[in-house]
Amino acid sequence: MEPIQILIGSIVICSLGFAIIKPYISIIVFIIASCSISPDIFGASKIELVPFCGEQLSWVIVLIIIFCWITNALKQRDFRVIIGVQGWLLFAFWIIILISSVFAVDNSVCLEHLRGIAIVFFIYFGILNIVKTKEQLISILWTLVIVFGLSALEANIKYFQHGITPAVDPVYRDNNYFAHLLVMIIPFVFYLTFISRSLFLNVLLFILFFAMIMSCILTFSRGGFLGLIGIMAFIILKSQKKLLLLIIIGMFATVAIFFMPSQYNERIKSILSYEQDSTAMQRVYAWQAGYKMFLSNPLTGVGVGNFKDLSIQYNPKMPDKITAHNSFVQVVAECGLPGIIIFLALFITTGRELLRLRQFAQKSHKHLWLLPIVNMIEVSICGYIIGYSFSSGTYLWLLYILMGLTAVLSQITTQKEVTD
Repeated sequence: MEPIQILIGSIVICSLGFAIIKPYISIIVFIIASCSISPDIFGASKIELVPFCGEQLSWVIVLIIIFCWITNALKQRDFRVIIGVQGWLLFAFWIIILISSVFAVDNSVCLEHLRGIAIVFFIYFGILNIVKTKEQLISILWTLVIVFGLSALEANIKYFQHGITPAVDPVYRDNNYFAHLLVMIIPFVFYLTFISRSLFLNVLLFILFFAMIMSCILTFSRGGFLGLIGIMAFIILKSQKKLLLLIIIGMFATVAIFFMPSQYNERIKSILSYEQDSTAMQRVYAWQAGYKMFLSNPLTGVGVGNFKDLSIQYNPKMPDKITAHNSFVQVVAECGLPGIIIFLALFITTGRELLRLRQFAQKSHKHLWLLPIVNMIEVSICGYIIGYSFSSGTYLWLLYILMGLTAVLSQITTQKEVTD
């Protein structure tokens, strides 16, 4: 346990006091803690692909969020609980997860994961009921960018000073996890330049944009590479200055090639010859195992968290127990057909809501500030879909924060429609 980690943890707990005055600060604290503090500090074990600062601290933050909402409701005399379409779908998803846990192969494994998943869902509803204004929402976006920007800068400095590769996240030291998170945050950095009016901040964002791209490359993650290519393509396609952006990115890519480790090229080339790569073939074997799990348990699945322990049983070709390496395979294998239907419905409803927000913003110049935020969420979710088609991240906290922010935007625009 490093002293700096204890210091950060203490600061996080102390800063929660300010959340009573400004409830949305509790969401910011959760983001900082989740991205900066190792879970072993507060006595929590790692929950597979549901990374937190630690289960005990996470529950403290959740309780603070609930307390802040209650005190704020008392002050405002407004006890309405906002749920939204995605919220009802999350309720349905939670019920399906509970049912699958009851009929799971190993219930004890489910219990550990259920606690982590509950935290994710609580954070979604916390965002939806606490974040009320455009300014509060943008402050959350800046928090995400700053936290991951610092991690990206640290990874770049370590590489150029000491040649340390691959780059990893500061919490779990996992290169693939770090790559997928960067892929989802890079769109935030790019589109915040359309919101910020400060030249200094835009220069800083420009630096962070390319630092994060370089860090994503330095993770050596093939899924991260595919996700990076995907989001860059979406950013260029959405841009009104496609040629200029393509030239700038091309120039950076040319420079980056000179600094890339020699092993990186071989790593990326293996995507095309995956049959000869043992780790790539393990993904294929995992998907085959997931398909067989679904066929044997089509309605309830094998239970949350059971995929890894059952993987060899359902596909003996695998040399060792591994995760699903695909979020959608993970859901259909662990939660059955009802689970995958609800999970896909979450993406569809979020996409439809983002489309509605785009149309709303285009009606009036007063609401054009919405467009960059809609774009960043759209591209970020596309990055999730691409990246987590090769990794397990069904309950990734950042995904549900994005869905929560989409719901908050809907609430803000609904209020504006009423006032206008």
